Amino acid sequence: MVKHLTGTERFWFSIDFANLDVTWPWTDDDLHGNFRIEPGDTLATIVADYVKECGRSRRAVADSRLDDAARGEGMDFTLRYAMIHMIQETARHCGHAATEASSLSWFETVRLPPSVSMSVATSSVSQCLAWN
Repeated sequence: MVKHLTGTERFWFSIDFANLDVTWPWTDDDLHGNFRIEPGDTLATIVADYVKECGRSRRAVADSRLDDAARGEGMDFTLRYAMIHMIQETARHCGHAATEASSLSWFETVRLPPSVSMSVATSSVSQCLAWN
């Protein structure tokens, strides 16, 4: 999910809003390719890529106002809309991560008390929100 958020950051801010010439995060042939964990991917590299992309997003919009229109061809939204959309997108995927963490069979296998499972999930959500 963090890889997907990296791609959506690039798509919404750098490509569609700022109209920068950067590589698309997915192709028409593989629309969900940015979810896939590739050989060599580690948690550290995936998170570092996300943090780097968030920095690029900040730079792409730094001189813009919230009501500025997107500059990408055929785009009809404002920076405000893109930011609200990305807050929702990030929150939604943090929720997915928390649900996955709390339902992992590992928690049942080692018979951890539910409070431990929830604290791990809550920690995951906090970390996810802090990344953006």
